[in-house]
Amino acid sequence: MESNRYKSSAVLNTTEDRPPAMRPEKWTGHPGTRAPDLHVLQDGKSISILHLLQSEWTLFSETATWGDLLAQAKESREVTVRAKHIHVGVDVKVPEDAHAFRNAFGVEETGASLVRPDGYVAWRVVDMPSDALSVLVEVLRRASAGERPSL
Repeated sequence: MESNRYKSSAVLNTTEDRPPAMRPEKWTGHPGTRAPDLHVLQDGKSISILHLLQSEWTLFSETATWGDLLAQAKESREVTVRAKHIHVGVDVKVPEDAHAFRNAFGVEETGASLVRPDGYVAWRVVDMPSDALSVLVEVLRRASAGERPSL
């Protein structure tokens, strides 16, 4: 079984040199693919990170800076987006593997991944860019104006 990839104006930072469709567990947070099913601890309970999505877009990161930027970009959002910080309120299930989130989502310590409520990655940035606020504002603008994705 191969994983589907969405192509849409609401799927950002995609490139034509992406690898061909693969089994879902082989993807590492590539935009347009299902978000990795990483197990995390929340309130002492082990859950799938996908359970954190509910009905909102979610910006996953390891740094609270992305949450601060999201608050600053508030007026740019036409979609409801919330920030979830790994290791802050949500902890990786295997604490001795501090890089589990990074490895699963294909980001570095300052990177972030924007995941749609249906579990598909809309955008990711490996490291925080120097102009992170303007990048995030543009990402949110494009995501909220996006067309319905097609397979």
